[in-house]
Amino acid sequence: MSFRLANYWDFGSSWHALDAEFCEHYPNNVIGNLDGFLSKELASHGPFYPAPCDIFRAFKLTPLNEVKVVIVGQDPYADGRAMGLAFSVRRGEKLPQSLRNIYSALEKDVGIPPPVCGDLTSWAEQGVLLLNSVLTVRRGEAKSHRKGGWWTRLTNQALILVAQERPGAVFCLWGAQAEGKRKHLERSGCVHILTAPHPSPRTCRKPFRGHPRFLDCQHFSKAKARLRETNQDRICWKIPPCPPSTCSASPPCY
Repeated sequence: MSFRLANYWDFGSSWHALDAEFCEHYPNNVIGNLDGFLSKELASHGPFYPAPCDIFRAFKLTPLNEVKVVIVGQDPYADGRAMGLAFSVRRGEKLPQSLRNIYSALEKDVGIPPPVCGDLTSWAEQGVLLLNSVLTVRRGEAKSHRKGGWWTRLTNQALILVAQERPGAVFCLWGAQAEGKRKHLERSGCVHILTAPHPSPRTCRKPFRGHPRFLDCQHFSKAKARLRETNQDRICWKIPPCPPSTCSASPPCY
């Protein structure tokens, strides 16, 4: 079974600087390797997650020229709930524990009661790039698509592009794999990088590898302060979506 990622990439979009990554003759091209890898995955293990049409959802919902905050995770959910946005699940899906922990940190930081919906599309549409370090995963096997570092190359290039084109963006790196991208951001001149443990049950409720516990990271309020300093529009963190001008959260969610 042949699989081509280029069929799902939106050529000519605001992310057009990454178009060359999908060209077969591009130097050090890794997409061809990924196409071969994913073709073998389909043949030997069946469908992977998220669905092909959702692999690049983060890029489709958050144009490069609108990125204000970047939240970097690790892998998509391997149980079928992945929808192409890091940590997000569709409306009606049971909340994964990592997302519950994110909501707990949100409440502790800025006072928003934990939402019942796990769809983070409203964040993406306001300029929050929700990007996993690896964009696909084998069904039922976390970390299974990290082989070869092929996805890492593409997501590194995407983050470097944001750092170069959006100097006021705030980068929130959650987990060891996400934090590994810090060196690439610093080389690109990025100065506002926040790191925290992954919001998984294992690492979120106690200090981990020199970091305070995830629940105390305060990344939402720190991002708010940075956006204010750089005169950027605020993010309404409340879910379900509400335009910042009509936000009814108490205290205000931005």
